[in-house]
Amino acid sequence: MNRRAPSTPPVLPGFEYVSLLGSGGFADVFLYRQMRREVAVKVLLADVRDDTTARRQFEAEADLMAHLSAHPRIVTVYQADVAPDGRPFLVMEYCPPPSLGERYKTEPFAVDEALRTGIELAGAVETMHRAGIWHRDIKPANILITQYGGAALTDFGISVTSADADVAQGLSVPWAPPEVVSGQVASGVTADVYSLAATIYSLLAGRTPFEVRGGDNGKRALAERIRTSPLPPVGRVDVPPALEQVLATAMAKAPAARYPSALSFARALQQVQSALQMSVTQVEVRDESVPPDREDIEDDGATRIRSVLTIDPTVVPDRRASWGTTDAALAATSVPPTRNAPDAQAPQGTPVVRDFRGPGIGTPSVETTIHRPGVEPVGADDEPPARRSPLTAVVAAVVVVLVAVGAFLALHSSGSPTAGATHASTAPAAPVDAIGAPVPVPTAVAGTVQGAQVVFTWGNPDPQTGDLYMYRVPDPSTEAPYTKTSATTVTVPAAAGGKTCLEVLLRRVNGTASPTPGKGCVGP
Repeated sequence: MNRRAPSTPPVLPGFEYVSLLGSGGFADVFLYRQMRREVAVKVLLADVRDDTTARRQFEAEADLMAHLSAHPRIVTVYQADVAPDGRPFLVMEYCPPPSLGERYKTEPFAVDEALRTGIELAGAVETMHRAGIWHRDIKPANILITQYGGAALTDFGISVTSADADVAQGLSVPWAPPEVVSGQVASGVTADVYSLAATIYSLLAGRTPFEVRGGDNGKRALAERIRTSPLPPVGRVDVPPALEQVLATAMAKAPAARYPSALSFARALQQVQSALQMSVTQVEVRDESVPPDREDIEDDGATRIRSVLTIDPTVVPDRRASWGTTDAALAATSVPPTRNAPDAQAPQGTPVVRDFRGPGIGTPSVETTIHRPGVEPVGADDEPPARRSPLTAVVAAVVVVLVAVGAFLALHSSGSPTAGATHASTAPAAPVDAIGAPVPVPTAVAGTVQGAQVVFTWGNPDPQTGDLYMYRVPDPSTEAPYTKTSATTVTVPAAAGGKTCLEVLLRRVNGTASPTPGKGCVGP
């Protein structure tokens, strides 16, 4: 199919046309110069400007981007207007090529850059969700690089508010979740989380998650793998198992088994950074529900509540310091996000510690006092200290040596300290692993026919306090929802004239779940 020719750039007062940037389904994007800055101008095509649906979609994109563009990781919108020839246009921040969609195919990202990009974009996605907006088309091509080098989300052409969630949408199959490619669910919070994780996967792997090199990668084949195949590993020796597990959780087949929010996903990525002893990236979230007079009130150890939130796990801590307890994931929900629904998470019990290339994965404790460079406290008497005599210095040195020798002898005079001994410092608290080992798949899923019903049972290879199970009877014709239970047995209706099957996921108290379900069938 031949690509259409680009439209003629409109004459816009105060703007100087420079070049064509790109063409889409119902609009072209041009580079203009306005005063001393370059801007991208998206112009609706003349032959669709009278199309009510296309025009409404264009206007909705302008409205959504204008509402969100104060966020540093969302492309800024400067102006929306109608050209003298009658075509609506949108003036946006110009982000020079390449987009991430061009870059990842030729230059896979380093682990630290992929983590940083994922966390920054998760802040933008969380901000959208708190405003009741779902993007629905997160993919590398819709992530641009600003002139300051930061990633920024764009193309809100098929985004919707939660009130319009049932409207038709476009579809970028390689990064879409199973429930979307199957047509069962239009969109939602966890669908955006899936697509963001699939995007980060692509940046690391240099390919889309279910792409088979040299194989059939058409839309139909990709959609089938997305629905039925386990997520393949990224396949790089420098990608740690903890990051593979975070991506697998965010891209779980069942929406209820994913991170329940973009903020939860960002925190998991931050914890991977901590485990790898990298600088921890801040995730910035705008929340309009926060009153200005509460901007500095801390919500938890990692969050400051303000009109533009900064979730700051810590200034990079001393690695000898103890790590705080982790946050449990929000209870999974499929209802649309609300404007005033912050990611409420509460500390849970301490899981077993598992280390990977560094300290345990957890939420760093936050210092209560921050000393800023170049600013020292001013005392009541700021006179310079008196000059010391040589004799005073010698005496002081001798005293220090004697004290050190005495302390050494006291510590080593017996095999263990005395009962009354005290210490200046205590051992740091054991680190807490928020990600831990992969959640195992339920085992021995087996059924027994009892009349018109089937009783299924299964095993938990590693039972822990708070474990839940998500089960469903698979149906080839639809994406059946999961049902929650705390038992290891369930009774379901027997299938008429065929096998009755059950799929079961194990879900931990912190929200992580088995990457794939355990399966069992009974019948002829």
